[in-house]
Amino acid sequence: MIQRIQTLWLTLVTVCSFLTLKFEFYAGTDVNNNARKLTSQYNVLFIILAAGIGIAALITLFLYKQRKLQIRITGFTFIAAAIFITLLFLKLKDFTTGTISLWSVFYFAIPVLLVMALLGIMKDEKLVKSMDKLR
Repeated sequence: MIQRIQTLWLTLVTVCSFLTLKFEFYAGTDVNNNARKLTSQYNVLFIILAAGIGIAALITLFLYKQRKLQIRITGFTFIAAAIFITLLFLKLKDFTTGTISLWSVFYFAIPVLLVMALLGIMKDEKLVKSMDKLR
């Protein structure tokens, strides 16, 4: 399990996902001219998505013997991450001015790391299938 590269990617997804609960995605002023920050704690849906992505990646780490299930869970987690980022961008309408924070790199890293993990899992599956053919 530890020697597989997707273990690193999935661990990083878990870390990034839980870091999004702390660090902001966007900082600016809202329509009432109040300084605000958009984080994963902005509303309950964001908290559920951020925690769900992290938990799904953590669960996927320990399913290393069931690669097909790993592929499915990682795919669904990628879809959840894409929805999460889309919802964050839709929430930017609540702000009149501001900038995307440097910490937003954690938000954008999640789908990239999930794709890298998915490629590693599929590579392992292909290797196992080729080894089965040799028997």
